[in-house]
Amino acid sequence: MCLYVNSPRLIAETDLIVYKCLRREPRLKNTYVTPMQGAMVAFGKNGKFHLRSGAKIMVITNEFRNKTIHEGIHAYTYEYRAYALLPAYCEVFYAIIPKGRVYYLGFGAQVVSSDMIIFRNKDSFNTYMANHKVKEIDTSKKLSKDFVV
Repeated sequence: MCLYVNSPRLIAETDLIVYKCLRREPRLKNTYVTPMQGAMVAFGKNGKFHLRSGAKIMVITNEFRNKTIHEGIHAYTYEYRAYALLPAYCEVFYAIIPKGRVYYLGFGAQVVSSDMIIFRNKDSFNTYMANHKVKEIDTSKKLSKDFVV
């Protein structure tokens, strides 16, 4: 999966709510995989999993006249968009981009970061929210005409 960049490099000022699509791994109990890269997601007893991309720096390339990122962990900024674009074999999970992490916004309510905490269910997400400052992503931060790679 690639993300067509629609924002400058952004830093999460607080934990940011996103929605991650995962595919169930039928051979392993309570285990999922990311649909494109196949990274394993095994939820712990606390109902969450900290997924980190191997790419510390997300490289932006010019591809088909678009600025594109291929690395990182992709998600959606709106729950309804995650369900609208959900492949038949996937499920949508609550997730956050942790405070201080780099992220980019893409077209179609997509977002990419190198770091994400994914929650097994709404209860584990609500428990986390009760102890942390969490907010929705401000999607108004778009690219200016002078943005260069």
